[in-house]
Amino acid sequence: MVIHAGRQVISSIVLFAALLLTGLSAGFFYGWQVSAIPGLAVTDATTYVQAMNGVNSQIRNAGFAAIFFGSVVLMALVLVLKVQRWRSPGFVFTALALSVYLFGTIAITFGVHVPMNVALLEHTDFAELDIAAIRDTYESRWNTWHRVRSFAAIAAFTLLLLAVFRERLSRPDTSL
Repeated sequence: MVIHAGRQVISSIVLFAALLLTGLSAGFFYGWQVSAIPGLAVTDATTYVQAMNGVNSQIRNAGFAAIFFGSVVLMALVLVLKVQRWRSPGFVFTALALSVYLFGTIAITFGVHVPMNVALLEHTDFAELDIAAIRDTYESRWNTWHRVRSFAAIAAFTLLLLAVFRERLSRPDTSL
């Protein structure tokens, strides 16, 4: 009984940490969607490409990696810790959150955004390039997939919230 209770406390702490990191990730993508994208939309093509290249050259950092990849690691760890309760709503919501995050956020980032960002980084000699055409090709596709990625991160966060609520509701109230 003590081992089970200890495992439940640990899984609750890990679930909370997964919720926090996934929320930060969703907030990051949402914030970009509602601030950076509209701000960049009103710039000229050269400024747009330079700004995106600046962001893309700096985004690979420990702070971003912690929330982006930490979410996956912690959700997976929750599932490992709760595998004996695999039929519980909390487990199911966490598994769904992990799936949505993996396919809707991680896969889109590495399958769409990273290759596009790498290709855009090759464009630095603006005198010889048609920057407007490069921007038109890049911006529309990048923004479309970013909306999908943002929605997926928010959906994963919401599913984890449901996992937390279901976990709390499934426990008897011992506060009295």
